[in-house]
Formats: sequence, C-alpha cells, structure tokens
Amino acid sequence: MDKILIIAIVACILLFVLKFFYRSHLYDKCTGTTIGHYLYSEWKGKLNGRMVESCWDPVCEYCVDDTVYIVELEIMAPSNKFDIDEIEVKYLPSNPEVCFISNTRGKLLSTHKNAE
Repeated sequence: MDKILIIAIVACILLFVLKFFYRSHLYDKCTGTTIGHYLYSEWKGKLNGRMVESCWDPVCEYCVDDTVYIVELEIMAPSNKFDIDEIEVKYLPSNPEVCFISNTRGKLLSTHKNAE
C-alpha cells in the first residue's frame, strides 16, 4: 500500500512539473503581439467553507488577420474593477487562439470575423 501511495505522489509531482514546462515552452513560442481591449468582468464564485466569495475574471478581445478573439483570463480577482483599457497580447502565430496576456494564458470564449 505504501508503494502505491509513493507512486501516486511522484506521478502527481511529475505531472505538475511537466505542465509547468509545457506552459513555459508555449509562452516562449508566442512571438506574435497585438493590442487587446478589456470588455467586461465575468463573475466566478469561490467556495470558502459555507460561504461563497465573489471573484472576477477579466474578458478581453484582440484581433489577428481579420478575426476577433474573445478570451477570459482566469485570475480570480477580488474586485470587478480593472483599470485597463488596452493590453499587450502575445499569441502563437500558427494558432492565434493560443494567447497570453500579462503572463496569464487566455481561455478562448469565442471568435468571429471582423465586420469592418
């Protein structure tokens, strides 16, 4: 039984380290840059015992090659006030859906063609 527990702990640590290195490698490959814009804040509840804490994630948009990408940054901020308007977005040139904003990977919510 002890061997199984040790193997499980080592596997969890190994997965965590691999995830960290993958994220770091992906961040380094994101060489494209563009300017994004803050849109709104998305409410997320966080359980703390019997209470629910209000947390907020900013939602931003950026445009690459006539396609607008809307992404959410999962940062769980304690307030819905974000004093940002324009932000720098780093994206993967081969797949602009993969992006980082302020060293945080964006979670893609939607895409659409630019109507300009």
